[in-house]
Amino acid sequence: MNIITVPEGVCAGLLETVLDVPVRLRGDVLVSTATQDQVDAAAPVLLAAARTARIEALTQACATAIVGGFTSDALGHAHRYPSAVTDQANLVQAAACADGGPLWCADGDLAWSFAAHTRDQAAQVLTAFVATRTASQTRLAALTAAVDAAEDTAAVAAVTWGTDDDAPIENTGDL
Repeated sequence: MNIITVPEGVCAGLLETVLDVPVRLRGDVLVSTATQDQVDAAAPVLLAAARTARIEALTQACATAIVGGFTSDALGHAHRYPSAVTDQANLVQAAACADGGPLWCADGDLAWSFAAHTRDQAAQVLTAFVATRTASQTRLAALTAAVDAAEDTAAVAAVTWGTDDDAPIENTGDL
């Protein structure tokens, strides 16, 4: 077994997969039957694999953000709206219907209700959702570009979704 230095941001499992040799963590040291030359030669493959894994994680974070809810003041003051796929369909239908329709929303105290919305109000809520979704997708595009531009696995590992100021809020009602 050899003690090897692994590029920052590369986990033992990825190295093991790329090199097709066992890699084990002993304390803070990775040991393997691979040589350091093999690890160094695999750097481009490791970078590509790290990029792919990071973009998959960022894409999942974006999808989670999109269905995590959003805020609209269509009812006169800020309300939180859920945005799971069913909620999105209900919102589009309410915005398209001449009479609008009821939508789940939570007031500032996070009290959920199935509140009536006029067509114009539902359209305002839909506009707020589209803006939120577009912001998430724009963020994903920028982060994906940063991953693609990363020159090493440490730079790839440094690109994260981060935290959202508008974190998802659980709806305790039956959506």
